[in-house]
Amino acid sequence: MPHYIPKCSPILFECVLGEELVKEIELINPTNKEINYWVSYDGSVDFSIKNAGNIDYDCVKIEPKSKIVYKVKFTSRLS
Repeated sequence: MPHYIPKCSPILFECVLGEELVKEIELINPTNKEINYWVSYDGSVDFSIKNAGNIDYDCVKIEPKSKIVYKVKFTSRLS
């Protein structure tokens, strides 16, 4: 499924020790049908899903021909 391949290089989280950094991932639905994602997070405790307002971070719904911004927070524990 070529639509689900990231359009850019990997997202780098570069910061000083102990700093928190939030990056935004833009999810776009170019189709004429609604897309639903079920989100689960597995990995380092340095990363977390940032809650922002009306977005439910367990289930992401993207309306046809629209986009949403998904936020990921990184807290640096190692230099």
